[in-house]
Amino acid sequence: MAIRSKYARAAMGGMAAAALCGAAGAQVVTHDLFYTRYGVDNPAVEYNVKKCTVSYDRTTHLAAINGLTNIAQTLGADGITFAPDGDLLVGGQATGRLFKMNRTTGVQTNQLVGQSSSFHVKLDPSGLKAWTAGLPDRLADVPLNPFAPGTSHVLTGDDLLITDIVWAAGKVFYTSSGVSGHGNFGEINLTTFVTTRRIANVDYAHGLQFDPFTNNLILFGEHQIAQIDPSTNPPTIVSVLDLTSRFPNLDLDQGAADGTGLLYGASNDGNLIVLDYSATHAVGTSAATADMQYLERYLDDIAPLLGPGVNPCCPIGSGEFDFRNAQQSQLPGQSTVPFDFRVADDFYLLPGQIYNIHSIEGTMITDSTLPKAQLELYRDCNGLPADPPIRTALQATSIVDTGSTFQGKHVLKVRFEFTDLWLRGGESYWVSLIGKGLGSPDEVWFWGTAGNGIGNQIKGRPGAFKSVIAGRPNWTPIDSPNCPTCLGCTDFAFCVNADGCKILNDNGTYLPSGTISLDGGQGPLFGRTADDFVVPPCVTQQLCYIEAYIASNCPQARLSIYPGTCNTANATQGIPGGIFPNGFTPTYTLTPDRIVDTGQFATVNGIRYPILCLQFWNFGTINLTPGDYWVSAYGLSSGDLTQRAFFLYNQDCHRPCLIKWSEGVVYGPAAGQTSPFQWVRGSTVFGTPHDYSFMIAVHDPAAPAAGAGLGNGVCAADFDGNGSVSAQDIFAFLASWFAGCP
Repeated sequence: MAIRSKYARAAMGGMAAAALCGAAGAQVVTHDLFYTRYGVDNPAVEYNVKKCTVSYDRTTHLAAINGLTNIAQTLGADGITFAPDGDLLVGGQATGRLFKMNRTTGVQTNQLVGQSSSFHVKLDPSGLKAWTAGLPDRLADVPLNPFAPGTSHVLTGDDLLITDIVWAAGKVFYTSSGVSGHGNFGEINLTTFVTTRRIANVDYAHGLQFDPFTNNLILFGEHQIAQIDPSTNPPTIVSVLDLTSRFPNLDLDQGAADGTGLLYGASNDGNLIVLDYSATHAVGTSAATADMQYLERYLDDIAPLLGPGVNPCCPIGSGEFDFRNAQQSQLPGQSTVPFDFRVADDFYLLPGQIYNIHSIEGTMITDSTLPKAQLELYRDCNGLPADPPIRTALQATSIVDTGSTFQGKHVLKVRFEFTDLWLRGGESYWVSLIGKGLGSPDEVWFWGTAGNGIGNQIKGRPGAFKSVIAGRPNWTPIDSPNCPTCLGCTDFAFCVNADGCKILNDNGTYLPSGTISLDGGQGPLFGRTADDFVVPPCVTQQLCYIEAYIASNCPQARLSIYPGTCNTANATQGIPGGIFPNGFTPTYTLTPDRIVDTGQFATVNGIRYPILCLQFWNFGTINLTPGDYWVSAYGLSSGDLTQRAFFLYNQDCHRPCLIKWSEGVVYGPAAGQTSPFQWVRGSTVFGTPHDYSFMIAVHDPAAPAAGAGLGNGVCAADFDGNGSVSAQDIFAFLASWFAGCP
């Protein structure tokens, strides 16, 4: 089926079609690399499972490394890959363990693999288990669902110990070598565990990956990178790149290919090799370009970028381009034709979390010579995008030619990166990728389909389309009979890369009224309102995201967090005592990363104040131990006597009782107090008890670098502090409760 270009050609009238040109798109390729270090100098502070971002410019042939991020510290780290659920799997070296960890927080568990070593790690194509070997050793498989102890397998045949495996051309291949290379390459039967050696005594037989760009195997070892065709019998050496003369200290261990003719090689001396063979399809030719950048001492392995074990970001999104069809999605660039074709597709975020959206990437098809693209993000309304968009990115972070063509046009990967995009779970959103040509006036852009045209593979709703010039001024389902030039029931190729943080406390949205919460002096306008939340027992939580609503005409705002304390002199709901903020000095005072004007207003004493959403996410590391806390959102006065700020009451149509823990508390002259101030329940001042509109999201804290081990921490449910959790802790808690300290 041809890609739909009817609108474009009709609008162009007698214009000639644009000639197809060479490689299109900005030539900067960006990848997040998850990697391991085989050692550390200071285990008390260093991590051995980390992440970085690497950008490679195909014009200058130079790479740049940014964004080094700590993930975890394990007892040993070597091979690394992703499990289907998004966790990282890391070989534990001589511990004989496979570690499974959250890729954001580093929180981890582990299983014995059934043999003394676990170095290189590969995910089985079934996704049900991981395979791991030594340097070299026998081969072990470890179940992943559930994560359980592994089984070691005795090998027979030409090689009794192996190092790495990979799947290609309907077979399984292996390497057998020592720490950095020089060994054998062959085939292994994973039913009989018989090995058949194909190539002996070569330096590159160590790390092993499959490259879909060439349909060849890529091998890494010592100072060499090799390319082998697995489809022949026996496998054929295509090319070998020896980097000794250029980089004499290289000690290549393992690497990853990205499917566009670019691969990364990790060297144990700390250097990262970036090799571009997109123009040659052969790693060993003189036209292949290589750059080397120092990453980090003890560099070991890199998680795959394609195939089994790849970062599974596409559970959010519709997946990869199926090379089946495409729909025009285009705005005017150089063209005088008033293009206004938009295609959108939806994705759903799970409830109970807020998501930090790192990037959105999709596949577009074009004949543009100077391509540009933009992204629009919409909320959902009854199964279609809701205008206007909630976010627009006018320029892609990168546009990369994949080297493939479809209907004679270039297939491009269009990527948009974000540092400040947070979306709540429990909702659907729509993304629209739109091409904007800057070259020939009659060039065209299309968004590629996903799902292979199979209805039961549609994720969420099929796509949507709108175009004034095409007579569809409002969003129309792509499968609607009222849109005869639409493709029918299909998704479109895109992927959302995001991390979720669980919502610890969500008081709901806001009412347009609240109580005074203003800082900036001790005059009669000063006052503070606070509301409480609870970190449950057993697990310390790390702050991830906070938002709070205030009505304010102040130029700045802040948010403070106070620890809770039990005050036996006060009573609530007939029970002696109660929880109040512990004093007037907060533990943390935070400046908003963004203040969003909602466009709504609260009217207080006849004056309208803008309603603002305060958003916070750059905390560094703030860990909250189990217990009671109070949060106060407030305006920061510049001294103007007309300035006011109010922490807004909450509302939630799903809950009949809006007070979750304790009612909000207030203090200060604006609450009718004279010095010395004290925290009092808001109902004693304003007559009605209220909670306030704020939300806090957390993730489990990162695994500690010091003394990373295999044991468990102390649980906060051990109320009497005797080192064990038993029924006695219940009685100790109840005794405290009835004494007036809930």
